[in-house]
Amino acid sequence: MKIFTTHTAGIYYQYTRLLRVLMMVSLMATSVAMAIPTLNLRSMENFVILAGSTVTCIPPVMITGDVGLSPAAGSYIVGFDGSNVTGILYVVDASGPSGSVENATLLQTAKSDLTIAYNDAAGRTPVPTGPFLNPGSGNIGGLDLVPGLYKFTSDAAITGSDVTLTGSATDVWIFQIASSLNVGNGIHVILAGEAQASNIFWQVGTSATLGTNSVFKGTILVDQSISLGTGATMDGRALAFSAAVTMSSGVTTTKPGIVTTFPIFSVNPTQLAFADVSNGLSKMDSATVTNTGTANLIISSVTSSNPLFTVNPTNGTISPGLTQKFYVAFAPLTVGLQNGYIHFNHNAANVKDSISVSGTGVPPTDVSEIVNANQYSLYDNYPNPFNSSTKIQYSLGIADFVTLKVFNILGNEVTTLVNGFQEAGTYTVPFSIASNLSPGSCVYYYRLEVGTFVSTKQMVLVN
Repeated sequence: MKIFTTHTAGIYYQYTRLLRVLMMVSLMATSVAMAIPTLNLRSMENFVILAGSTVTCIPPVMITGDVGLSPAAGSYIVGFDGSNVTGILYVVDASGPSGSVENATLLQTAKSDLTIAYNDAAGRTPVPTGPFLNPGSGNIGGLDLVPGLYKFTSDAAITGSDVTLTGSATDVWIFQIASSLNVGNGIHVILAGEAQASNIFWQVGTSATLGTNSVFKGTILVDQSISLGTGATMDGRALAFSAAVTMSSGVTTTKPGIVTTFPIFSVNPTQLAFADVSNGLSKMDSATVTNTGTANLIISSVTSSNPLFTVNPTNGTISPGLTQKFYVAFAPLTVGLQNGYIHFNHNAANVKDSISVSGTGVPPTDVSEIVNANQYSLYDNYPNPFNSSTKIQYSLGIADFVTLKVFNILGNEVTTLVNGFQEAGTYTVPFSIASNLSPGSCVYYYRLEVGTFVSTKQMVLVN
C-alpha cells in the first residue's frame, strides 16, 4: 500500500506539473497570437504630419500625405514652398505659407482625435508581461518581434542593429513607451511576412528622435515633439500633440499604405524552363499580375528562398485596371522547392481602401523567353557598310528598360531608336538614312543601354 501511495503521488505530482507547464505555454501562446484591435485614427487618417507648436524642415524634403499645425498660427510652418508636399497643408489662420488651406475646425477635430488615439494606445490592457515588458531591456535593436502589445516603463531605443516586425497583413503592434523613443543613425525598422506599416503604432510619453538615414515604419503618437534626422525615411505618421515636428534635409515621409503580397509560384525548379548561363543553370518563370483595385500598385520588394531570385521590372507600377507581365529568374539552379513573391505597396486617398491582385505564375512557353537570364547582347548591324538602310539586332535575357541611340563620329546624338521598357526576347530595329546625315562615306556608332549594361558598335554609311 505504501508503494502504491508513493507511486500514485508521484504520478499526481508529474500530472499537475505537466498541467502547469501546459497552462504557461498556453498563456504564452495566447499572448503572442492574440489579435489586437488597431487604433482608430478617425480624422487623422490622411495626415502624415500633425504638430502643436511648429512644423519646420530644411529643404529638400518630400512629404506624401496631409500636414497640419494647431493651435499655433500658420506662420510657424517653416521651410515649405508648396512643392514638397503631395497632399494638403492645413493651417488655423491666413498666415500660413503659400498654398496652405485654412481649416481650424478640421485641425481642432484632428487634435482631439489624437488625444483619443493616444489615450487608447496608452491604456490598452492586459498589462504586458514577460517578453512583452521592456523587451531587450529597453533596446529592441537586433530583435524580431511578433505582433502584440509591448510596454516600456522608461525610454525605448532601437540602436546597434535593425529591428524586425514579423506578422500577417492584419496583425497589429502597439508600443507603449513611458518616456522617449530614440532610433539610431542608419537603423531600419524591417517588416517581414506581410506586416503592414499602417498597423504599427508607437505611443510615446515625451518625444521621439529618428536618427540620420534611419528608415522607420508606423505611426508615432507623442505628447511633445518628433525630430527626423538628415535623410531619414518614414513610412507612417509623425503626430505630435503639444510641440514640434522638425525635419532635417533629405527627409522623406509617406502615409502608410497597404502592402499586398502576390505569390508568383511555389513549384520545383525542374518544372520550369531553363537555359545555360555562365555561372551554372538558371530557371525562368513569368507571372501576369492584374491590378483590380483603385490605386496604383508599386513593387516594394521581392523575396524568395533563393537569394539570387530576381524580378523584372524591379520598379514596376501598375495602374488600376491594367495588367503587367513580370519575368522571374533563379540563378544558379538550386534543388528543392522554390518560393517567389512580389510585394506591392499602394497609397490610396484612404489607406483603408481595399486592393487586390490576381494572376498566375507559369513557365514560359515561347522559346524566345527562354534565354540567358543574366545577359544582354548587341549584334553587328546588317548590311554593313550600308547604302540607304540597315538593321540593328539585340537580345534581352530578362525584361528591362532599353535605350538604343545612334551617334556620329564626333559623339553627337543623331537619333534615338528605342527608349522604353521591353520584355525578354530578340529585337530587330531598322535604321534608315535621313536628310540630316552627312553625305559620302561616314562612320556612325549605335549604343545599347540596358540597366548597367552598355555596348557600342560601329557602322559605315556609303552614299
